[in-house]
Amino acid sequence: MNKIIAVLVLIGIGGFFGLMIPGIGGLIYPSMLEQAGGPFVSSKTEKIVLQKEGYSYKPGQSGTAYHFLKVSADGKKEEITFELLGYSILVYSVICVAVLLLSYFIYKIFSGARDTIDK
Repeated sequence: MNKIIAVLVLIGIGGFFGLMIPGIGGLIYPSMLEQAGGPFVSSKTEKIVLQKEGYSYKPGQSGTAYHFLKVSADGKKEEITFELLGYSILVYSVICVAVLLLSYFIYKIFSGARDTIDK
């Protein structure tokens, strides 16, 4: 029972990190979203373009909005920002969960081997 709870906790932690990596990292390096989610939202004939828009509400305040667009071969543009973010979260969550579970199982294998050596 404790092993099941540990695995569920690791899945939750991996999911949290999988959410934070593209969420925070995507603000700093928007191209990381394209690398992780791009293959899921566009084909080889389509191109993903990052569009930056600056805005200001008051003098002295400014911000930048990022939009990902899918441009087809005939020039048609379609916004895919949320799809790209969703697939990126999924990809990074799977990676984080896999690394955590692999680390946990390796730890369990070697700690079990150590216990049998000590006896």
